Amino acid sequence: MPKKNSISKGRLYYRQITETRKQEIFPYSQLLFQGFYNRLRLRLIKESVLHRAGKVLDVGCCDGYVLLTTPRSGDLKIGIDVMPEALKDAKKAAKKLKRHGETEFLLSDAEKLVLKDNSVDVIISAELLEHVLNPVAVLEEYSRVLKPSGLLILSLPTVHSAKTLIAKVFRRRLQFRSPFHLREYGFIKTKGITLLQDCLKNLTL
Repeated sequence: MPKKNSISKGRLYYRQITETRKQEIFPYSQLLFQGFYNRLRLRLIKESVLHRAGKVLDVGCCDGYVLLTTPRSGDLKIGIDVMPEALKDAKKAAKKLKRHGETEFLLSDAEKLVLKDNSVDVIISAELLEHVLNPVAVLEEYSRVLKPSGLLILSLPTVHSAKTLIAKVFRRRLQFRSPFHLREYGFIKTKGITLLQDCLKNLTL
């Protein structure tokens, strides 16, 4: 049940944020992308997408913020998520921004994508793998739907942030595990990183 519990917590948190900021188009994602690191991550994702022509897939798109704030390219952009309420908000935002003709938002599990083999040119997987029960299955799906010449944009949060490392130096206890994460990753080897390394060795990405 850990996956369902994580999704339920995420949906509850999403509703709490959006209910208090109804006048904004992307209240949830704008909150997530606060801070220097997150703004830099967003900029790098958008720049990478703009330098690649073709169909773009954002896995775990939430309210569609990344796709709908990336400059128009004329190519189809598809967002998938497991939260119906977030997808509903994404479709509303696309219509309001007059970008509904170039975007699609679909309800889909990352471990079983509702897309054909070799059908997308770019996959965005930003801060997603820590939320899934089987990251290996997700990576296998990326390998299946991504074209041979395609681009995978993958980012993960790290438990080994400067704040955490400083706290360890001074022997202070710091709770860095998110209640929404099923697995943690970091630049110092963790079980999550070892799992990904072993998986990537055997995948064509």
